[in-house]
Amino acid sequence: MALLYRFVQLPDRSGTRVFSFVVTRSVVRDPERDVTSKELVCGFQRWAVAFSRGDKVLGVYLVWRGASRNLRVYVDFTFTLLNREHFSMNEGFSGKRVKFTYELPAQGNRNYIPVSDLYTRNFADTNGEFQLELSMANVRTVYMTEVRMPTGVFSTGQPKSNKLETDCFTFGGFDWSVVIYPYGNKEAEGCRGQENRVSVYLMRLTGFDHRCRVRYSVALGEGDRRIDSGQIEDLSNAEGYGFGWHPRVRWSEIAHKGVLRVSLEMVEARTICEVAVQALGPPALSPTPCYDRDKQAWVVRADLHSETVRLHLIYKDINHVPRNHLRYVNWSAYLLRGEEPDTVAIGLPGAPFSRYYAQESVDEGIIMETNLDTNEIKDNHCPFLTDKKQLKIRLEWNESHLLFQATYHKYDDVCRIHNQQMRREIASLQAENYSLERQLFSYQKSLAFAQAQQQQHQQQQQQQQQQQQHQQQQQQQMDLANETASGGCRRQLPVIQENDRRVHQNLVRMMDRRLSNVQLQQHLYEVEHQSQLRNNSESPRQSVDRTDEHRRSIVQQPKRSSIGRSDSTSDRGTDLYQAYYLGYVGQTAHKRRRTTLWETLTGLVCSLGALATRAAKMAARRGDPL
Repeated sequence: MALLYRFVQLPDRSGTRVFSFVVTRSVVRDPERDVTSKELVCGFQRWAVAFSRGDKVLGVYLVWRGASRNLRVYVDFTFTLLNREHFSMNEGFSGKRVKFTYELPAQGNRNYIPVSDLYTRNFADTNGEFQLELSMANVRTVYMTEVRMPTGVFSTGQPKSNKLETDCFTFGGFDWSVVIYPYGNKEAEGCRGQENRVSVYLMRLTGFDHRCRVRYSVALGEGDRRIDSGQIEDLSNAEGYGFGWHPRVRWSEIAHKGVLRVSLEMVEARTICEVAVQALGPPALSPTPCYDRDKQAWVVRADLHSETVRLHLIYKDINHVPRNHLRYVNWSAYLLRGEEPDTVAIGLPGAPFSRYYAQESVDEGIIMETNLDTNEIKDNHCPFLTDKKQLKIRLEWNESHLLFQATYHKYDDVCRIHNQQMRREIASLQAENYSLERQLFSYQKSLAFAQAQQQQHQQQQQQQQQQQQHQQQQQQQMDLANETASGGCRRQLPVIQENDRRVHQNLVRMMDRRLSNVQLQQHLYEVEHQSQLRNNSESPRQSVDRTDEHRRSIVQQPKRSSIGRSDSTSDRGTDLYQAYYLGYVGQTAHKRRRTTLWETLTGLVCSLGALATRAAKMAARRGDPL
């Protein structure tokens, strides 16, 4: 057989529960016998663990005990076979979002492990017993069905159907069903003024000796007609009725051909009991009895001997716990303020509470602190006190498990050994991780230093380049300033085109001025020469000037150039030139002739003419100013 040995709840979002089983040797010795554990509760559903043997191989299954039609349960579970030597040698398998249905209530692995490996790999002890862990998380319960409007409703003279009810299903230890009022519940107080509107109720069919707090979400219709309620928190009274959901839609808006699709997801259903505890009165306040979901007796007493009110909870039926067993109980407690339906529940600090109970004669009880000041209780206007000077307390029973082996056993050594081994592994991994982090930090530091040096080198290069550019700019500015200072106020000459007539005219005028000077000197020379001849007729010149022919060739050149001039303007130009020439001759007639400059003057005139012509052509070709 398989005995539920230990239980632990992990504080995670998935609601993980871990169940430890001690499997006896009967599983191995009796091949034809299917061993099944006692029922356990997880996710508000009842489960069991089953074993099977075939061909010397051990199989294990998770069995859903609360299977119902149209009800599906999804769960993540993991089976782990604990090795007695080291946790790394554990054998396990798992499943994610495994679906359990009415037709398929068991899921597992038929070839989990060979039976011989239980002994050779040190899973079983000398008695043939071994330990198996079951981890369950993310349990979801979904109920889906269809309700159909009776055909007689559409016949003439037939009254409308009052309500439609689905099949029952099990959740949280109670039987439930969904009741739909297609045209509203006229008997309910909250539905007045909503005739012909759909109303939905979640009805509790069993467990009327307790109230129940339930959370669920329901959806009606499908496709474009689908409407969703979101998550609803309802309080099911002793008669099984709750507040319900009233979506304010008509039946015809969500049903299709008289058929309505109903989807219901159950989240939780917790049994509650509300008691009134005497707060003011005699010095020894009397306790108030109450019962949990397993019909175990408890009493609650108020304690006003401290600054804040404390509640003393005592387990009266502790002597009914089976021998050599532990009873694990988990609950929450609330202080109630106000009257229904406007009651406000204020949770006590430290909730939820849990404790293990073994068989004893009397329970010492557990103290639950509150935030309610004792002096406030003594005030007649305290909102938590009723007319009878009582405090209303709500106890919400969450979980209860009966575990085998009440005392510390050798089976606990395996978990403690694994715990120590895991701690050592974690410490070793942490040390290795710390060493790697230090190496990584050293590498990052070296890399950062190299990058900083590279950036500094680049910045120095950029600064040098900027300095060089700045020096070049300063040198250019100094050169430009020197050129400006040396050139003075130079006038920028205009750019003259190559085919401009003014260029040639200016050159001609300049040449005419040079020739006029030569002719004037020749004229003065001839006049002086003739006078000398008259004075010295008796002694002729012995030497002959060889440059006379050259001077004559120059003098015989025309006095005015007619190039680029028309015939109509030639006479006018000649007259102007003659006037200019005579005036110039009259001004320079009194000057003394320099006979030593004839050769130099002749060559200079020719050179200047050639250079001026060449310079004009080059300036016109490049577009530079003349």
